Amino acid sequence: MIASGILELIDGYLDGTADASAVSQLRQWLAQDKANVHLFARQVYLHRQLREILVAENTAECLAAANCEEPAADRAATNHPRAAKTNRASSSSGLRP
Repeated sequence: MIASGILELIDGYLDGTADASAVSQLRQWLAQDKANVHLFARQVYLHRQLREILVAENTAECLAAANCEEPAADRAATNHPRAAKTNRASSSSGLRP
């Protein structure tokens, strides 16, 4: 089981809201044990799955109401200001401050 403080650090990192101190703490936790890296990878996977479900639900609701914003994938393709956060959060290729 992952301590709630670590979950908050991981969530903050994945959501793009973690500051440099939080990223540093997360890096230290990852360096402590290989099992921590596996737990982090699992949280990244779960976070991505949840995001995909929520985006799909939101898209369906928007289409039903015919009043929706551009989907996240389209924002990324058009350099929408919110695309940077979406792209950063979905990347699991390494921790960046």
